[in-house]
Amino acid sequence: MAEFGSRWPLVSIFVPARDEENTIAACLCALLAQDYPGEFEILFADDDSKDQTLGIAKEISVRGSRLQVFQVEAESGPIFGKQLALAQLTERAKGEIFLFCDADTTMPKCWISKMVEAISRLDCDLLNGTTCTNQDSIFNALQAIDWLIPQAVMSELCKLGIAYTAMGNNMAISRISYDSIGGYRGIPFSMTEDYALFSQAKKNGYTLQHFYDPDVLGITQSNPTIKSWFVQHLRWTNGFRKLPFQMRLPVYLNILLLPAFLFFVFGTDFGNWKLVFGTAWLIRLGFNAFAVLRMGKPNLLAFLLPYEILYSISYAALFVTSFFRKEIYWKGRKITNS
Repeated sequence: MAEFGSRWPLVSIFVPARDEENTIAACLCALLAQDYPGEFEILFADDDSKDQTLGIAKEISVRGSRLQVFQVEAESGPIFGKQLALAQLTERAKGEIFLFCDADTTMPKCWISKMVEAISRLDCDLLNGTTCTNQDSIFNALQAIDWLIPQAVMSELCKLGIAYTAMGNNMAISRISYDSIGGYRGIPFSMTEDYALFSQAKKNGYTLQHFYDPDVLGITQSNPTIKSWFVQHLRWTNGFRKLPFQMRLPVYLNILLLPAFLFFVFGTDFGNWKLVFGTAWLIRLGFNAFAVLRMGKPNLLAFLLPYEILYSISYAALFVTSFFRKEIYWKGRKITNS
């Protein structure tokens, strides 16, 4: 590894949690079982959970000295919630590389090793891993596709120097880069704290790559209902709307691709437009198929066509709603969608 010579750097992993009693044990146990040949520490922060999250984390911490359990300390400053939890955890960290993992995400055994290798090999300051949901139902399979396709696109765009956002549920950043931008205390409060961190890093000349690879594929908890999916994505849309228009435009056009294709197919006197939009749509469908196969998910191929239809409908509704709905509730907290 170029940056650290032949040695493995000390790694700090951050796991903020709020009301995650159903997933936190699997998350922490998977992190403790990592095969990383160097030293690593896991710093967990409970953000005022109302369930048994903290108790479960404390019980697991007895099994391994690498796991340190904290409670978020109340502050009167401008940041709160997950951003405050991460700020406090990073201030306790000793690592040279910071890794971020959500409490509802389970990482593969080689996650640390592959992320550390990749951030050095790809010569970047921030690194996204890859994430999707389980696929044990039709709804969850559609959500898995909804995770994988954008990440496959972002991976290819990063190779061209076009970066959209960091993904805080599966992310790495060098400590030098994090400290130099002031970390999470150096940015205004945001409900999309990962995008805010990326934006600040980008302003300071730091680079992001997306490592689209099954070796770093984290499995996150799927949304149980359409409503919870919608609320989650409204929160993410807050960050998306802060992108320059020229970066948002391709996403809007992508949403309109299938409706445009159907319009020209069933319309009349459109000449070569049918061929143009039909070819574009088939290319996208082929890319999507390649993306799920690359992650070793051939079972998802059967859901690609239904996803195409639902994608246009759901994201059109999401973007329209985001312009009018200024407040959302996330994990029991009201957050302004500015």
